Amino acid sequence: MVKKAPSGPKYALPRAKFHQDMSADDEGGRPKASNQVTTPNDFAICRAKHGHIDYDTFSGDFSSIYSSSAWVHDGSIGFSHTGSGWKKNREFFGHLYGYDLSGQDEDVQSRSFTSRELSHEFWATPNNALADGTNNLVWVQGDRRIKGFSTDSWSSSYIFSLAKNPGKEARQTAGIFKRPKVTSKDEGRKNIIVFGSERIGYLKNGIIQEWDLSEANRHDGVRRMVSMSNIENDLSQWNEHEIINLSDDTWMDDTGEAEVTAGVKPDSIRAVDIYTPSSVGYLPNGMLAFAHLDSSQIPIYDQNLREVSRLVGFGGDDIEIVQRPTFERIGDNDTFVASDRSCVKIFDLRSGKAEMTIQQKCVSSEPIIVSGAKFVCNRLRSGKGAMMWDLRSQRPLYSLPISADTEIAWVPALDGTSKPPILMTSKGECYKYGIDYPQDDEWEHKSAGNA
Repeated sequence: MVKKAPSGPKYALPRAKFHQDMSADDEGGRPKASNQVTTPNDFAICRAKHGHIDYDTFSGDFSSIYSSSAWVHDGSIGFSHTGSGWKKNREFFGHLYGYDLSGQDEDVQSRSFTSRELSHEFWATPNNALADGTNNLVWVQGDRRIKGFSTDSWSSSYIFSLAKNPGKEARQTAGIFKRPKVTSKDEGRKNIIVFGSERIGYLKNGIIQEWDLSEANRHDGVRRMVSMSNIENDLSQWNEHEIINLSDDTWMDDTGEAEVTAGVKPDSIRAVDIYTPSSVGYLPNGMLAFAHLDSSQIPIYDQNLREVSRLVGFGGDDIEIVQRPTFERIGDNDTFVASDRSCVKIFDLRSGKAEMTIQQKCVSSEPIIVSGAKFVCNRLRSGKGAMMWDLRSQRPLYSLPISADTEIAWVPALDGTSKPPILMTSKGECYKYGIDYPQDDEWEHKSAGNA
């Protein structure tokens, strides 16, 4: 079944910042007058309670050409790298955060938001990061290491060391093997892959390095710090095998600092006939769905990276899969959501067929659960916001004013399905949906009168 995005007039229920439909092709989208007749093509701009999260967690000084930022989120945890300027961009500076979802109040801020500053953890800025809600860890790769930061202890639980020559070590283990023909064009950037609660992997150039999430591999808790202003003396206080010394390769100036624990070597290194994916979807029962650059198909792998099935039906080769692409939280393990530049497809994993196609130009599409009902949130291209679709009625529910340079993530209700989710943005805003406000009627009439 194919559904097209509506092109009729827009019926706005303004609340907070929601005053026009940013997904519209025109620049209009002002609300209808209260006495105007609505049509089946009309859809509402959502009523939401708007708030701000801790400003420092998501903001930095981006006036320098050396500034950088990164944001990853999964469930109720995440990490925001806000390193900026010459020194902090060359170092590591960010915030680890988590939501306490036990609050009963309807206020957005009642779901307590807590963050902790992370700094001086690497010799350089992060290259890769993944929020891992399964293990309450955020994995960050910088210099030659991967660190797992816990949102329970707010510290490093694991430090893993990447092999200098993984291809050579894989050959020594397995003998002669045929490496896949991997080019930089084929390689995505989702190098870190979590295999449930048992292990993680780092996939690059057809080689995967893996570490067990065992007690033996846990970090000893010692922070081995060095300062660039006193580098020789600081390095001498640690045993050589305990640390990684990149002082000759770092871009940090003489005020920089770094935590230099060497980390645990890989438990296994092996060759796989798989390119590094551009996006990874974590499915029920430990399955993994990969989207690859220059591919219009979605292979699905088991925990050993053996392909078990493949989804087809996209016409383009720029598929995007969000990290949690199913409705697993309400027991639906078979409905799978993915998108490309031109459409969103809702697959049934049992048949492998697309049961519904939404023709809408998207950056990504994410499954959302509100009071047990299933929706998808399509983040639209060209700064046209986002749009929520109701899968039961198979029509759009409302439009969201998300700007082009803003990332979004959803904080779900984990205590059943009675609470609506919270929408977070990479700019530190939050919106809560599914609440009726008595003052909206008055606001609507005033807005319509000014239209």
